Amino acid sequence: MNKKGFAVSGILYTILLIFLAIIYMLLMNFKNKKNLLDQLKSEVLFNSKLCEEKVGQTFTFDYTGDVQEFIAPCNGYYKLEVWGAEGGSYNSTYHGGYGGYSTGNIVLNKNEKISIVVGGEGQLATSANGTVGTAKGGYNGGGSSRVLYRSDGITRYGGSGGGATHIAKEIGLLSELEQFKGNYSSTKEVYESDKILIVAAGGGGWGGYNGDTIYSYLGANAGGYKGNSSGGTGATQSSPGYSWYSSSKGLGSFGQGGSNSTTASSVLGGAGGGGFYGGGSVDDLASEGGGGGSGYIANPNLTNKSMYCYNCTTSNDVATKTESTTCTNATAIANCSKEGNGYAKITYLGDLRRR
Repeated sequence: MNKKGFAVSGILYTILLIFLAIIYMLLMNFKNKKNLLDQLKSEVLFNSKLCEEKVGQTFTFDYTGDVQEFIAPCNGYYKLEVWGAEGGSYNSTYHGGYGGYSTGNIVLNKNEKISIVVGGEGQLATSANGTVGTAKGGYNGGGSSRVLYRSDGITRYGGSGGGATHIAKEIGLLSELEQFKGNYSSTKEVYESDKILIVAAGGGGWGGYNGDTIYSYLGANAGGYKGNSSGGTGATQSSPGYSWYSSSKGLGSFGQGGSNSTTASSVLGGAGGGGFYGGGSVDDLASEGGGGGSGYIANPNLTNKSMYCYNCTTSNDVATKTESTTCTNATAIANCSKEGNGYAKITYLGDLRRR
């Protein structure tokens, strides 16, 4: 064979080796991809099994006086349950308004974070021996109470408002989330937020004083879509409560119950409960209770939703569905109003979208 033949044979041999190398790399790449796909499939099946085992798992949140966080362990539906806090009380007979209960289901992605804020019970302001009594409102929006000692020597009392309990996709107290309350729907008469998931309102503080008589003006109970009224009026889905004696006094606000004025000359009554909007305070010379805050379930992504409150105004509309109850308990029970501090519970229902 001449030199030219050897050169051609060498080129063909080299091309063959390159071709075989390419085939080998393609086969190895295919094998690696298959292994990767098998691994991914195995991980998906493993995670799916783990998530199936988590169906029905419940995560609970007591009152801590701070913002708490929940990280979704799996994709799927979660049942949200929240209870607002009771308003400040004199005792079990002369008590603040009960906190409301709200529930609904929401879809969360794995590792998605949401914020939980559990409301604190209102406290009791006491005025005696020439002092002005004050009591800070319950955590997360309860209105503060102030009562004034008078020269007749009678000790005065007034309860502060109970705080709301809420779950949101933004971090902060409810009063700090007003920019996320969404757009107002005039047909539904609610704000439709995609950031605030659910709210259970707090009750109004008890108002009365101890002399010859303890006046039994109980704090107004939380809503529902509308808080109950006493000396302070209840909040609605679009406006806060105020003092029954003057619409310019004792005003609540978004996420905040109305407080008794620090400048009023004579104040005896209770303060407003927190909520989507806060109830009004008495803020006047009247031994009456503060108004209840309003709950919230109008988030358009929330399903199977409803609110329960003690002897309250009902609603059949999906965005404001409210049932009246006579059930109250210091323990968080579904469909019951809450005594004491608020509470929250999240239950994993499973990835129902695949079923």
